[in-house]
Amino acid sequence: MLSVRPHAMGLTLEFALGDPEAIRKAVEDFDVEKLDDPTIFKGRADMSLHITPHDLDALSQEFASASGREPIELGPYLEGLFDDPERGALVVHDFWVSYAADVPKSEVRHVTERWVTRMSKEYNDPQLAVTDAAVQAVEGLVALCARAKAEGHALVHVWFL
Repeated sequence: MLSVRPHAMGLTLEFALGDPEAIRKAVEDFDVEKLDDPTIFKGRADMSLHITPHDLDALSQEFASASGREPIELGPYLEGLFDDPERGALVVHDFWVSYAADVPKSEVRHVTERWVTRMSKEYNDPQLAVTDAAVQAVEGLVALCARAKAEGHALVHVWFL
């Protein structure tokens, strides 16, 4: 966990591999059985670290320091499939998937440290610290993007309140 900021409590942020339409339907219907079905969700990365979508944009920008690419945010590379006040599903464009997949595994801890330092300053919260859970979450996201790129799977960002 990065922080326990009240505005981010209870927000589940995940990335999933699979058919975007099947994932959209599972999220829209809030079908618990389908949400746990490995034939629909072929891979997952859980970014539920008590963060906000804005924090994912900051993480995306930090990926550039490790890959040598120009920094970009995640938001402009999301295309809505389903979005309501309690949950949503958005396709992640291939350009961003490749961008994140370019982060070397050996740099994930450094990227996570820069990200947490950035959020600590932004939220004026000196108690924010890098945890193993945060490093594992970022590592999982980078690995999932590499897998999506290598295997030709779509990547979908899903969220739930």
